[in-house]
Amino acid sequence: MYALRELYKGLKKTVVALIENDNSPAIEYLESLDETSRKKMKHIMRLLAENGLLYNTELFRHLGNGIYEFKVHKPRAARILCFFDKNIIVCTHGCDKPGKRQLRNEIRKAIEKKRLYLEKGVDDVNKS
Repeated sequence: MYALRELYKGLKKTVVALIENDNSPAIEYLESLDETSRKKMKHIMRLLAENGLLYNTELFRHLGNGIYEFKVHKPRAARILCFFDKNIIVCTHGCDKPGKRQLRNEIRKAIEKKRLYLEKGVDDVNKS
């Protein structure tokens, strides 16, 4: 069973982090970023939560198979992968800008987390 931790609740969407076994790779990655990159990433999440969609592919883009990524370019090329579940954006994990081969692996990892999330469901939503 998965749990979710609310990161941002906006007018249109809610951005959450996926938690499995008391561990959230998305939150851990977000906290590992330098202050500037973390602020930029949180700003993009807030924009998406408020507006429902972002059309700027420099900030947020579809990677295929229902997987998306939040993107920050400077000072650190950071990515957080996610998927949509109705009005919830579920962040699975983060990574530094991957090469093509690594990107495929990161997408596979996000697809697997999405599959398990949809099969197992959610146990709890923590609004901290």
